[in-house]
Amino acid sequence: MYCLASPYENTSIASHARPRQRWLILFSLDVMMPRRSPDLVYVPRIWPVFAISSGAALVVWLLAFLVGHASALPSLAGVSFCVGVLAFILFLLLKYRIFVIAPETWELPLFRISVGLWWGAFVLLLLFYR
Repeated sequence: MYCLASPYENTSIASHARPRQRWLILFSLDVMMPRRSPDLVYVPRIWPVFAISSGAALVVWLLAFLVGHASALPSLAGVSFCVGVLAFILFLLLKYRIFVIAPETWELPLFRISVGLWWGAFVLLLLFYR
């Protein structure tokens, strides 16, 4: 037996859904979708890290040449890179709750520190081998 409501019972068929039903379907699917966390948007807020680490690398480079220990720059870059790797590993451990030793608010600064240390090591090596 056919009744008038049968095409509208299955709300997944968009061609038979009324506009209000279509809106409700889209709204309910939107509510079910997980929201993107604001701490995943790193790019707009990370540019100061690059500026600070580049400036720090330039100051270290200038001091090393003024003091006369320019041969220590690759070692300093290696230490910076390794500390950046350790900071990034700690960031991942905190992010995925494998190792909880600090509040959640430390996740983003740890990420920024690790990226800054990597960038500083890169700039330091660029300045050394220029």
